[in-house]
Amino acid sequence: MGRKRKPGKREPNGKLSRKPTDVARRNKAAWGAVAQDNVSVALEARQRLFGLSEDDARGQHGGTFIGRLCIAKEITQGQYEALCRWEVSARANSSVIGGPMSDTAFDPNRVSGRAGDPSDAYQDRIRTQHREAEAVLQAGQFAVLYECVQRDRENYRLVGYLRDAANALARHYGIA
Repeated sequence: MGRKRKPGKREPNGKLSRKPTDVARRNKAAWGAVAQDNVSVALEARQRLFGLSEDDARGQHGGTFIGRLCIAKEITQGQYEALCRWEVSARANSSVIGGPMSDTAFDPNRVSGRAGDPSDAYQDRIRTQHREAEAVLQAGQFAVLYECVQRDRENYRLVGYLRDAANALARHYGIA
């Protein structure tokens, strides 16, 4: 009886091959199976919790609150793109000024610290771009963008305000 043999190339003595290429191939196959299991669990959760179809759950829009609003036709594609551009701008501005990292996603592969200080011209450009985008927003819209876009929290009471902010940003960014 005994247990099943592990799959993979074998040496003449019956042991699994220890060649680096064979070991890497086995590890890649094992990691792919684990990653596939994790992805399938996440897709099933999106379908179950948010009532998305399988295609919508697999897509990029299914992963965020504003994306799901776009799928449900609560906001337009242009508003979605404007909100995404604002999020990228806010994240870049936060990293330039040394602000806190986003708390919405955990990245186990992220390295702490920064690779190096960006040039002054780059910092000035990022700050200016973000200030220009903030200038078109009204005071109360910052909280809506922070809550629904940056923190990715579902709050359907704020969707109307989110639409207003998205329209202002779409005009600012020149998105139809």
